[in-house]
Amino acid sequence: MVINDIEWGFFKGSIRLLILSLLEESSMHGYQILKRIEEFFGSKPKLSTIYTILAELERKGLVKSNMGLKKYYSLTDNGKRILHEIRRRNEEKIKRLISTILGSHK
Repeated sequence: MVINDIEWGFFKGSIRLLILSLLEESSMHGYQILKRIEEFFGSKPKLSTIYTILAELERKGLVKSNMGLKKYYSLTDNGKRILHEIRRRNEEKIKRLISTILGSHK
């Protein structure tokens, strides 16, 4: 359905920032991250997509993983710094974007 495609395209572009933001709150394993994304979007990507993104973020030094019974991910100091810089640089743009999408931008 066209509506779902458009919505999912918008959400999909936000997943990396959402994952970094979720990991800022607390360490999580992949399935927990998937469930939190589902809470936000009402649908969820494939678990393999989440693990691919986590591996990418780990290669970039933004997250780290700790293996125990399950593999838990957490934000690195560099990940925190980058996340805060992205927020600082884009806060107003994001607010305008959301306002326009919601139809409240005049």
